[in-house]
Amino acid sequence: MPEGAEANSPIHLLIFGQMGLKVYENEHYGKKGDYFRGYANTKGFIGNNKALHGTYFYIVCYSKHGKEEQQKGFLYVR
Repeated sequence: MPEGAEANSPIHLLIFGQMGLKVYENEHYGKKGDYFRGYANTKGFIGNNKALHGTYFYIVCYSKHGKEEQQKGFLYVR
């Protein structure tokens, strides 16, 4: 969870593969134990299959002190 994110506001997570295609999206990330565990959840790319080994780009959108914030970075799946 992003540091300082408001407890009751949704966290929107997007993960993209090396070719820029969306692999994972969740508009209520972390609610009811719903976390990215290395499996794609978008149609067309690799379906609900385990993501391939490699580097992925992520964007996390959330509210902090009433303002919309965004974090970007990379993660590695192996």
